[in-house]
Amino acid sequence: FPVTIAAKDFVEKNYAELKKLVEDETPKNPYDIQEVSHKVALSLKEDTRISPIKDYAFKEGLNVDDILDIMGIRLRDMILKEKGVAVADIDKHNPPVNEPNKV
Repeated sequence: FPVTIAAKDFVEKNYAELKKLVEDETPKNPYDIQEVSHKVALSLKEDTRISPIKDYAFKEGLNVDDILDIMGIRLRDMILKEKGVAVADIDKHNPPVNEPNKV
C-alpha cells in the first residue's frame, strides 16, 4: 500500500470535486491556486474516504499532514496543467520572503 500512490489516486479519482472546492475560492494566480489547493487537501483530514490512507500512516508512523501536503501538490499540479500554466510560474506570484540580514 504505497501511500503516495493512494494519495495520488484519491486526488485523480475526486479531481472534479476537489477542483470545484479550489475554484470556489476564486484564486487569482498560480500562487493562489497553490495555497487554496493546500487548504483543500488539509480539509480532507476528517473525510472518511481517506481513512485507509490515515490508517496506513498511523501504522507506519507517518504524519498524515505530510500525505495531505502531497495531495495538495498533486491537486495544484493538475489544475495548473489544465490551465496551461507551468508550476514554475508560481514563483512569479509568490510573496517575497524576508531574508535575514547579511553581514
